[in-house]
Amino acid sequence: MIYTAIKTLEKRWPLFNREPLTKAHCLKLLEEMGVIALEDRQVPEAMALWYQKKAFVIYNPHLSDSDLVLNIGHELGHFALGHIKSTRLPILSRIFSKTIEEKDAGIIGFLMWAPTAELCRMYDKGRLNIEELYRYVKFRDGDIEEDKALRLCHSRIRIFNGLQRTLRQLRMPVQFRVPPYFGI
Repeated sequence: MIYTAIKTLEKRWPLFNREPLTKAHCLKLLEEMGVIALEDRQVPEAMALWYQKKAFVIYNPHLSDSDLVLNIGHELGHFALGHIKSTRLPILSRIFSKTIEEKDAGIIGFLMWAPTAELCRMYDKGRLNIEELYRYVKFRDGDIEEDKALRLCHSRIRIFNGLQRTLRQLRMPVQFRVPPYFGI
């Protein structure tokens, strides 16, 4: 299911999983999905919910850019994967959660933050490791804390390896081949 959702998102949004997205990209994607984005300083990170037949993502605007991408992307993932239903309570963002729904939504956020295309470039050069990804992330997102960056890099590499295992099980080529994308 997650692999199919990723492929659908890649077709729908050309930058998804090809370029690192920004807060502005994430907010635009929410708008295109018909999801209303609201800022709220009281929300620890982000949350998704239905209210009066409308979809909402409420996020804390004071988070760092990388946290915003991960958290808004995570909530966007819930909508894209069909997790949010009008009969459920609001879902708070949990990037490192253990439930399958939270893990799958988290993967979407991670693909927005550090796209597979970038990891493929590192992999093809024989340089896909935590240190290399950490340097890439720190260069791009200087505002991210060291411990958190290392933890995120470790998780992102695990997701990359997991998607490769999925491709093997589907009997598809093991390495991702992402066509080049030349911006908007």
